[in-house]
Amino acid sequence: MHAVGGRQRVHRKLIGAGHALVLEGAIAERLASNHARATHAPLALEAAERLATSTVHAVAVYLGVSDRHLRRVFHEAVGVSPKAFAKLARFRALVALRYEPGG
Repeated sequence: MHAVGGRQRVHRKLIGAGHALVLEGAIAERLASNHARATHAPLALEAAERLATSTVHAVAVYLGVSDRHLRRVFHEAVGVSPKAFAKLARFRALVALRYEPGG
């Protein structure tokens, strides 16, 4: 997915579809199609696991990198900022809680 063209496609899809599903699809497409970014994948995956419950700064400290480096590497590997990813992860967790039996 090219940066500008890809963003425009994602934006058009967001208008008529579920935001979370579209963003997840774009992230999956980006990860699947970018072998050059694979060197940053372990850091990005570790960060992704922690971003649902921590701030970008706290994750960067935990991983031993600067906030800026984490943002750059995460965006290169995933295609969205760690902050946007964290918002999506938190939203999904909230929706999952809402639809749990007894929730």
